[in-house]
Amino acid sequence: MRWLILSLSFLFIASCSSIPGYPTNIAIKIGEKCELVGDNILLSSWIWFYDARDPESLTAKKENCVKEK
Repeated sequence: MRWLILSLSFLFIASCSSIPGYPTNIAIKIGEKCELVGDNILLSSWIWFYDARDPESLTAKKENCVKEK
């Protein structure tokens, strides 16, 4: 019980604080997307963070994901 109260208190305090210089307009896209980096590197993730003011800043696309058979 003490662990639960401590965890919830920490989350409340952390959610009320801000980090100087941290962008406040972050958007989140959920769904598998992949991004090609260089010639042979493929980054894959289900959660992507990007700048909400510039939707083109998210360069990962679902079409870049190669499904192996």
